[in-house]
Parts: sequence; structure tokens; C-alpha cells
Amino acid sequence: MNATAIVRTTRAQHLGLPAGAVVLAGVWLAPSGAAFLAAWALLAGWILLRAHVTSTPRRPWIALGAMALAPLPLAWEAAPGWLAATCLALGAGAVPFHLWIEDVRRSLRRTEFALLLIAQPGVALLHRWLEAHPHQLGAQSVTALQFLFVASAMAQSGLALVRDEQERAITSIALSQSALVLVGALGDEHGWVAARTMLLSVSIGSAVLLAVLIELRRLHGTSRLSHRHALAEVEPALHAAFVACGWAFVGVPGGIAFFAEDLLFHELVHAAPLATILFVATTGFNAIAFYRVYLGTFCGSRRNGPASFAREQDASLTAPGRWLLGGLLLGTATLYVLGFLPMLALGAH
Repeated sequence: MNATAIVRTTRAQHLGLPAGAVVLAGVWLAPSGAAFLAAWALLAGWILLRAHVTSTPRRPWIALGAMALAPLPLAWEAAPGWLAATCLALGAGAVPFHLWIEDVRRSLRRTEFALLLIAQPGVALLHRWLEAHPHQLGAQSVTALQFLFVASAMAQSGLALVRDEQERAITSIALSQSALVLVGALGDEHGWVAARTMLLSVSIGSAVLLAVLIELRRLHGTSRLSHRHALAEVEPALHAAFVACGWAFVGVPGGIAFFAEDLLFHELVHAAPLATILFVATTGFNAIAFYRVYLGTFCGSRRNGPASFAREQDASLTAPGRWLLGGLLLGTATLYVLGFLPMLALGAH
């Protein structure tokens, strides 16, 4: 191993998932605006450093540019309302339709991007700004942002319906649901209460679904949807966790997403009828997209074909550990418990 490889290996060990988790926790838990800006800068630095240790090193300049502009309203309190709205939409990924997030996906490892998707730093940015400037945006700006976020959710839902890669399809669903979180955060009646409830569903649901798909890729080499996979009988535990979590994630009654989407629907229905129509259509498309991923992963006829099954070729690949299955079960159960007992999610509100 040459010196460059050793440096990259060391960097990969110390700046991977643990460092990313610490930085993202800092983004959410920063006690002040200055601390948030520092944590946001660290997040951009972490993304840039991690881009150097992937199999195909690349610099995510689009993402770094977007992240540099997004917190401008926090740094410049006298920023005009239109500029603040533009920067917030850029940080949330709604402009231009999650392009910078896609740039990050191409630069990070799958597990690292999954961590970023679960933590939702764009929602943290919007929440931080709304806490500091709750009335700076006018009614027209709020309505325009809500429509933009719903349109972004619809665009991501459409991508989920056409993408063949399993993880990318679920990522699109998660981004679509997170855009609906941003709609709730801007509402006057429920505001962050509805957004926080939806955010729990997005974070926990995407964590479970992506963990299952990443594990299936490791064990069976599955990366694209195909009727040849038919993994329901081969991996019954992962199959059960995926379908149970997916039902709750896309809003089936009994899950927290169903409760949160009901709050969001009533938030929009009087203020923005067109956005409400798109909102309802998006939730339906997300459900269809989930079933598409489910059918192309667990159902069909398992036989020889273009897909390679890594576990059949390499006997050293072990089955999922109990800790992973326990975590998947805990996350799925949480979605249902918070759906049947929503006051646990709402807290004192």
C-alpha cells in the first residue's frame, strides 16, 4: 500500500460515519445562530473531505455552492424577504429540485449519504431561521414557498416512479416526503408541530428502508429492480421489516406519517387549494412508488439472470446480525406507536 492509500484509509476511518453523525447532531443542536453557521460549515467540510475517499473521487462543487448560499439569511439578518426565501429554498433542496443533494449522493458512500438523508439538514436550516425570524416572510412569500416545496415533492415522487435503482427510488420518496415536511414548517396553525411529526416519519422510515436495501445489496448483489430477485422467502426478516415499515412510511392508517399528513392537509386546504391537490397526488404517487420497489425486490420468480447473488457466490457473507434486525424492528414499531399515540410525538403541544 502506497503513502497516498494509507492517508486515504486513515482519513476514511476517522472522518466517516461517526464524524458525520457528530457534525449533523451539531447542526440540529447548535445553541445559537453562530454555532449553527459553524456546524453548517463543518458539514460542508465533511462532505468535501469524504468525497476524496470514495471509489471515484470527485468534488461536489454544486453542493458546496448551494450550502454556501443557503445560510445567508441567518448571517445577514437584514436580508430582503425575497432573498431569504430563495436561500431557504436552495438550502432545502427545492431549488433546483434537489440538484445539490444529488451531487452529494454521487460524492459520498451509500451509508454516508443515507446518514445525510436521515438527518435532513435542510429542514434544520429552515427551522433555525423560522425560530429567529418567525414573521419576516410575507404571506405571499410563504404561499410561494409552500407551492415550491409541494412541486419539489411531486418532482421527486415522479422520479421514484421511474428509477430502476432500489436505493435511489427510496431516496426520491424520502426527499419527496421531506419536502412536505418543509410545507408544514411554514404553516401558521400547526407549523413546526406538524413538521416535526412528519420529520420523525421521514427519518425513521428512510433509515429502516435504506438499511434493508443496503443489506440486501451486500448479501445478494441487488441494485436494480427486477422480477428475478424474489427475496421474500430468502430473507424473511428483512422482507417483513421492509413491508411493515413501508406501509407506515407512505401514510397507511396506523402510522405516524398518516397522522402528520392529515395535519399538513388541513394546513393547506384553505390557504393553497392548488398546493393541496398536488400534496394529495404526491402522497398517492409515493405509495405507488414504494410498492414498485417492494415488488421489484421481494416478489417474482427467483432464477438465473442478469442479477448476481453475492451470498450464493461468497459463503463468507454472514446473515444480518441481531442488532440490525432489532434496530429495524424498533424503528418500525416506533412509526406505529407514534401513529396510534400521536401525542407522544407532539409532546406538550
